[in-house]
Parts: sequence; structure tokens; C-alpha cells
Amino acid sequence: MTSISNSFRIAACTVMVLTLATSAHATYTGLSWVVPGTDAPWLGGTLAPNPILFPTTGLDATFTSTTVNWMNPFGPGSLRNFLASDPGTTINTCTTATVGSVTYNCNTDVISTGSQGTQTATTYGQILEIMGTETFVGGTTYSITHDDGIVVTLDGSVIISSGVPTASPTTNTFTTTSGTHAIVIEYAECCGNPAILTSNLPVNPTVPPVPEPGSLALVVGGLLTGGGLLFRRRGAHKRA
Repeated sequence: MTSISNSFRIAACTVMVLTLATSAHATYTGLSWVVPGTDAPWLGGTLAPNPILFPTTGLDATFTSTTVNWMNPFGPGSLRNFLASDPGTTINTCTTATVGSVTYNCNTDVISTGSQGTQTATTYGQILEIMGTETFVGGTTYSITHDDGIVVTLDGSVIISSGVPTASPTTNTFTTTSGTHAIVIEYAECCGNPAILTSNLPVNPTVPPVPEPGSLALVVGGLLTGGGLLFRRRGAHKRA
């Protein structure tokens, strides 16, 4: 009975380790590009909107986040400031990007320049793409507040198309069925701060990092080895 009980404990511990390794919630992942004013799709530029044709150059940041809630107020504010305004965001890369006549440092330069009527090859804005596979609750009204524009797709279908500069923060809402849905938000920031993208979209809880396969094998192997030693010691004790 004791050996069976110990075997059960070891098996339960192994299952717990495997469960922790496979139950981590996904996070939102994001990319950002700096875009010259003459290319800005929300201003009728060369990058077609809905969905936005993403640039092949100008990538200035990559990040992950547990929520979609970022804001730069009026005045100076870089892309790093914008992303860091949400404590659930981890900035993976933040670099200087050069595209056309624009060289943009996402650590220090203001997030966007110019105005809706005065965009040139040397003014610039940002295109951000935020992606997640989230568990939504049917009957809930989900809202996204933005300054400037957004295009949102759910399971590949456009559900919000508001990819133009806004004079003030604008809120769009949607509902969906209960279950897991893939969401993509394309956010266009233009014409200087404020930069706002906030929502009540599902929040991903912070979870322990998923063990690498090699680490997981070591943990499971250690549990099994420890169990084997325990059995041998108990057997030796009985024989004595």
C-alpha cells in the first residue's frame, strides 16, 4: 500500500509539472513600424488600409502584453513611453528605424509628427499590429478607445473599420459568441500626441514561464529518480 501511495504522489507531481508547462495563457503580441507621412494609409498614402498593408522596412519595436491598454498624453512622448504606460507590457526590442527620409528612435523621439493636413516625406506616424487568441464571453460588450485609427478583425473578419485620424479619443464596441477567438488590432498613430489605445478586452493573467523541454525532462526525471531512491531505501529498511 505504501509503494502504491508513493507511486501515486510521484505521478500526481509529474502531472502537475506537465500541466503548468501546458496551461500558460497566451499573451498579446505586437509589432510596430514607423511610417513616413506620405505612406500613411490613414491619410490616403501608398500603404493600402483595411487591412493595412504592413511595411517591409521601418520595424521599430516588438512587444508582448497581458492587456491592450496604452496611452501617451499631450506633449512629448516616445513609442517606448507609450508601450511602457501599461505595466503588463514587456518591450522585447526597441530600436532606431530608418525608412525613406525618416530616421526614428523609438526610445526618445516623439511618437508621431505633422498634422492631418501637413504630412510630408519627413513627417511620420506609427502602425502597430496587436494579435491575440483570447477567450471571450458571449453577451459582453467589448470596447476599444483609440486616438488615432484602428481596424479590428475577429477570426479573420473585419468587425471595426475606423482607420482614420481622430480629433479626440473615439470608442468602438463589439460583441461576439463565447469561446476562443483570434483578434488582430491594427492601430494607426498620426499627427502627434495624444496616442491612445485602451480597451476592456480579455486580460491574460501573469503565469510562470513555461519550462523548456530539456528543463521539463530534468524535473520529471528528478521526480522519478527521487521516487526510485525512496522505494529502494524503504525496501532495504524492510529487509534489515
